[in-house]
Amino acid sequence: MQAFVATARMRSFSRAAKEMGISQPALSKAVSDLEADVGYALFDRTTRRVSLTSAGRQFLPSAERVINAYGSAREDLESLAKGRGGRVAIACLPSVAFGFMPRVLAAFAADYPDIIVDLVEQRADQVADSVRSGEVDIGIANMVGEPHKLETTPLLGDRFALVCPATHALAAKKAIRWRELENVPIIAMTPDSGIWQEIETALYGNGQRLSIRYVAANPATILALAAAGVGVSPLPGLAWPPSDDPRLVCRPLIGPSIHRRLLVQRRSDEPMGPAVRLLMPYISAARRQSPKAYQGPA
Repeated sequence: MQAFVATARMRSFSRAAKEMGISQPALSKAVSDLEADVGYALFDRTTRRVSLTSAGRQFLPSAERVINAYGSAREDLESLAKGRGGRVAIACLPSVAFGFMPRVLAAFAADYPDIIVDLVEQRADQVADSVRSGEVDIGIANMVGEPHKLETTPLLGDRFALVCPATHALAAKKAIRWRELENVPIIAMTPDSGIWQEIETALYGNGQRLSIRYVAANPATILALAAAGVGVSPLPGLAWPPSDDPRLVCRPLIGPSIHRRLLVQRRSDEPMGPAVRLLMPYISAARRQSPKAYQGPA
């Protein structure tokens, strides 16, 4: 198509070949292949000067539009690859959105301010479904069920601790056993959350029970309730309050110690897009910079 347009513009096979940086036989073959494909002669080669046939004159505007559209599309892709525009959608657990993604996106936005990021907070099973369906580009969650059609990469692990008011009696302990919480008002994540499922799997098989008084879907809400003194909450590292928070403290939970394993999830049959490819190193860098408290077994 480019060979045809260049020849039509230059009215010479040799000059068109020189402009395109290819040999004249290669250009002539490209034009002949195009003519064979469309089923019409596009140039009159009987005269000294190359001229368009009637079919060639009709075809030229369409060919120019195709080439211009291709050039524009290629420029768009190059811009995407260099981070000048684009969009990436991420599904993740609320605790990941709360304790991990701010570090990722702060660094990413500083280098690629033109890329739009959609951050969707979901349960672990919803994250996997959103990745499989193509609604999002990547997911970050613990795995619930089999990773069917998903490519998973270990990200980080975090351990559970008790978040409680600094004035609470349990705050004086260096570590707390789960059985010590049986009669303590608990602020829990919703039963369908990945956090609660980790606790339930580890504790309820051993016959241990917790006294749940409040239920919330977001770690930020739970921290606000704990800071108000209405109860205490077992939370994984990504959901802990900042270490300099004067109202709340975190104490390790033992007997058993519970760890959570978080994975980056992608569709195994989907190539990585330009914006996602640019984002992934920032996720890896934030993992390395995560506080040691979060670095449980990945």
